[in-house]
Amino acid sequence: LFSTLQINFFQRLLYQHFLMVTTRSQRKEEEPKVGTKRKRPTTTKTVSARKKKEVEDTPSKVTRTRKAAKQEPEESKKSRKTPKRKNAALAVLSKAEEKQQQKNEAIEQSMSDETIKPKLKKVNRDLLNSVRRREIQHKIDLENCTKEKLHTKSLLAKMPSICGHLRSYYR
Repeated sequence: LFSTLQINFFQRLLYQHFLMVTTRSQRKEEEPKVGTKRKRPTTTKTVSARKKKEVEDTPSKVTRTRKAAKQEPEESKKSRKTPKRKNAALAVLSKAEEKQQQKNEAIEQSMSDETIKPKLKKVNRDLLNSVRRREIQHKIDLENCTKEKLHTKSLLAKMPSICGHLRSYYR
């Protein structure tokens, strides 16, 4: 059924596949899977014992007995229960409010008559100048346009062979 070449080809294919599979399995054994935690190297007992001694030596910040906790008023309990995030958010909000108040005060100061009048005068002067410039430019444009129209009229008069609709447009 199969020629010797085909058999050799299939053998090579199978051998390559076998090599691929074995190398994959070896890699899996050597490298830990992604996402799995690697075991930390075990520390000597002396280091952990030192740490424990240090912890015992330093007094803990919050050492309260049950009786002391019962004697505390409810307000202090509530304040203790508020998370840090909430406190931070409140602090940010208060800062933002302060900044807004400062901005409002600055605006009010700038709105006083002494500072506003010269500014308004300058703004009015600038507006008038820009309006004048626009009017002058508009006049110049109109003059240029009429000159162009006259020029084209004269050209059309000289050249009667140009299309009729052009002649009618410039009459």
